[in-house]
Amino acid sequence: MKSNQKVLIAEDSPTQALHLQMILEERGYEVLHGLNGEEAMVLLDENDPPDIIISDIVMPIMDGYEFCSRVKGNDKTREIPFILLTQLSNPDDVIRGLQSGADNFISKPYSEEFLFDRITDIMLNREIRRRSPNLDITMEIYFGGQKYKLNSNRMQILDLLLSTYYNAINKNKELEDKNLELKKLHKELKIRNLQLKKINDEEEFDLVSCLKHHIELNNTLGAQKNITIYFGHSREKLIVFADRNKLKQVMDNLLSNALKYSERNTKVHVYISVLEKEVQVVVNDQGKGIPAKEVGEIFKPFVTTSVKPTAGEKSTGLGLVSVKKIVETHGGRIWVESEVGVGSQFYFTIPYQAKKEGATTDENDLSEAVFEDDVKDLKVLIAEDEETSEMQLSILAEGFAKEILHAKTGADTVEVCRNNPDIDLILMDIRMPVIDGYEATRQIRQFNKDVIIIAQSAVVLGGDQQRATDAGCNDYISKPIKKEIIMEIIKEYF
Repeated sequence: MKSNQKVLIAEDSPTQALHLQMILEERGYEVLHGLNGEEAMVLLDENDPPDIIISDIVMPIMDGYEFCSRVKGNDKTREIPFILLTQLSNPDDVIRGLQSGADNFISKPYSEEFLFDRITDIMLNREIRRRSPNLDITMEIYFGGQKYKLNSNRMQILDLLLSTYYNAINKNKELEDKNLELKKLHKELKIRNLQLKKINDEEEFDLVSCLKHHIELNNTLGAQKNITIYFGHSREKLIVFADRNKLKQVMDNLLSNALKYSERNTKVHVYISVLEKEVQVVVNDQGKGIPAKEVGEIFKPFVTTSVKPTAGEKSTGLGLVSVKKIVETHGGRIWVESEVGVGSQFYFTIPYQAKKEGATTDENDLSEAVFEDDVKDLKVLIAEDEETSEMQLSILAEGFAKEILHAKTGADTVEVCRNNPDIDLILMDIRMPVIDGYEATRQIRQFNKDVIIIAQSAVVLGGDQQRATDAGCNDYISKPIKKEIIMEIIKEYF
């Protein structure tokens, strides 16, 4: 909303004066500017009275206190609201502000929103003063061992003291926000350091063993539709340099799609082979197949085909986009061959370099060596409604848990926690049915303040981490969960 009001500012800093003038003029205020109190007094004499005066305190020739005293000592200008810009670093500022007759403090640095909130309050209070009887008082007070005489209006005293309190609250909130930002940066830095450590030291593993284990997990899901996943490989051991968890994510998506779009009582085959400088993985299903005109679209965001899952499973159209990105980040390729009524074959490759003769690597060295001194005997509750994630978390928790409990809804999680007050750790999925992880955490905190709750989610949205913290979670981790990262977090609390 545009304003027709006039503001006189007294500020000796050209940069701060220009900034203040710009934000006032953007709101439609007419602005007069003096470099100090003396110049501002001249402008006050030569122009119609402004609607409000905003003055810095520390200025040459005439400071803000003296400028304010002169304005308030003149019957023609004493009713003009006067704001002092200050660092509020000394309690004496408040006393001197009261002595000079100032109406409000604004603490530097200030936000545009905060400034205009104060201006609005002052102008409203000005109208109240005009309708009120004479409230001028004279009093003597002692502060800091000195005697002060105050000749002020009661409303002015109240306004000034309230503005001091409001400034303190505003600064405290800014400090809290900065502290939260620092905590987030610290946590991100820890995660980045762990990722760098993994890149430098832990990227070598046996792909055959890794995929075999992951296929076994997905066979449990396939059993619901009587679908069996078969694994064929040309070598018993195939050492690659890659991100183990990211490749698991690729396989999980391809296998999940194969099971989702296949009819009951069919088969899925996974083949792994070594080409000249690549490892090639093929996932072959006996599903409905993809129409030829849609094959080229399936790796695009939010694209779903006309083919529907055979058991009503859901699809977001985002999975294959992530798969393509992961494969290409590894320097590989991904494509699909499909025939309607026959099935689909998804291919992906990653670069491969044969291991030099004489070099040996035990895949268990990388997965266990880092954690052999970190194992904890914890009682753990896994709150997770998605079966694959629950199995993965259970396998992960075996490295530090003496007992593992399970819950599939937020309500069940609260009940299990209430019946087991000795639980040490809860891995809390934030998106569960009945009540979500946020609400479950809030309810648990009503009767258990000590249990460590780590929020976890595969879909990371802006504000999720803050919502988890506000609900009472101790920490937050995104899926897929890496063992080294969660172990680092557990070391922080146990």
